Amino acid sequence: MTVSIRALSVTNPQELESLVAAALESFEPGLTVLDRRFVAGATVVDLLAIDAHSRLALWFLSVQADGLMLLRAMEAYGWCRENGALLLRLFPARRIDVAAVPRLSLLAPRFPDHFRTTVRYMTSLNLTCVEYRYLDVDGSPTLFFDPVEGLLPPQAVARGLEGAHFATGMPTISITPHTM
Repeated sequence: MTVSIRALSVTNPQELESLVAAALESFEPGLTVLDRRFVAGATVVDLLAIDAHSRLALWFLSVQADGLMLLRAMEAYGWCRENGALLLRLFPARRIDVAAVPRLSLLAPRFPDHFRTTVRYMTSLNLTCVEYRYLDVDGSPTLFFDPVEGLLPPQAVARGLEGAHFATGMPTISITPHTM
């Protein structure tokens, strides 16, 4: 059996946001989008989600990784830590655990070495870097999530996120992550 795979490109941030929002559950079961383009203080969280344990998960997406996405993540993290009561009022139907540390996820096609070095020293944050590939697999557009080994907090490894995942209705395929 021959499988045809070719790379697709995503250059539009809104298209990337839609693709990831639709596929987030395949990345981690129980991960649910609460809001898109959520304003947190002076910054915007691309996807505000909640995990199966009622913890906030803040997703920052980019078609090209840069320092700005890291600064946005830091600002939103602080805003969420300081505004738990407001978050509870904004999402009354959800039981958000505002006492829990919010999870931060950065998603880009690639993370440059200098970016990875910076993230490695931010050990106090629950920060995960995930690279994505948008592929055509036998005529079916498929989003591929690839958590970056060495940039996963212990909590992510405990959740089983150290392998890669395909989305869009394909079976989940575990792949050994690349090393840095």
